[in-house]
Amino acid sequence: MAKKTVRKSIIIAILSLIITVLILFTSAAFFLFIIGGGGYSEELIGQYVSPEKTYTVLVYRTNGGATTAFGIKCKLHRNDKKISRNRVIYTEYRNDSAEVEWEDNDTVIINEKRIENVLKDRVDV
Repeated sequence: MAKKTVRKSIIIAILSLIITVLILFTSAAFFLFIIGGGGYSEELIGQYVSPEKTYTVLVYRTNGGATTAFGIKCKLHRNDKKISRNRVIYTEYRNDSAEVEWEDNDTVIINEKRIENVLKDRVDV
């Protein structure tokens, strides 16, 4: 009877150790996946400066991973500030390129979509 109890205790201890290691490994892998962006990435594919050089539109190709299509994200950068938080002014899913044309210093046309006031307006396609 004592041998059965010792054997059961050893088996339970080994199984508990294996389960604990699996839980820790899974948690660590999930944490690294989230910290690493979860598979999401942005690649800068173009920069377009406004006529008066006040703004720059930064064009990024986005990739959400294996189960999503490419997309476009355009951010407005203010050149007159040393520290500028880039404002997203255009997003489009299922496209991997952008045609950008400045009409004047405040109006830009991206993939035939007109953004009248780059400081206030935004287009999501």
